This record gives sequence, structure tokens and C-alpha cells, in this order.
Amino acid sequence: MKFQAIALHEKDNVGVLLEDVKKNQRVPIGGQQKHEIAARDDIRFGHKIALVDIPQGGIIQKYGHPIGVATQKISAGEHVHIHNVGGLRAGGKSPAGKGGRA
Repeated sequence: MKFQAIALHEKDNVGVLLEDVKKNQRVPIGGQQKHEIAARDDIRFGHKIALVDIPQGGIIQKYGHPIGVATQKISAGEHVHIHNVGGLRAGGKSPAGKGGRA
């Protein structure tokens, strides 16, 4: 099976796309989490896709590390990027505000 996204750690709640995907396309995930998810948006290569539902205020985990905080509820299959992720302040638990890098 050819993977279109990868999740390198069991804690990851996002995968990184290895190629562009279209809305409603089935996306095979490789790495530590081998499964498939339907994309809810058109998402470009190198961007992140939510592997599970992430609540508002939930920590975004990539490669086993926290990289941001969800500024709104993110559903499995959605594009995860600066429109719905804020940065982490010292201590890693508070959103730095909408539009932070992730």
C-alpha cells in the first residue's frame, strides 16, 4: 500500500501529507499509525491532517511532541494549519492566540 501521509509516533494526532489530497479522498496513513482517513478538505503536500477529533484547547501532537493548541474543534480528516492552531506559551499548555505557527 502506498501511504499519502505519515504519523511517526503513537501519540501523534496529526499526520503529515506526502502529496496533495482532495476533499473526500481516502488517505492511507503510514508510520506508527497504519490506517486510512477521509480528507475533509483539499490539503497540500507537507501540511497536516487531523487523525482524530481534536477538541478546542487540545494539544496538537506531531512526531511525538506538542506543536500547538487547537483554537477550535478540529474533526478527523480536517486540514490542521494556522487557521485552527495557535502556538504554545511557556509550559506548553496555553494558546498564544489564533494564527500562531504550527
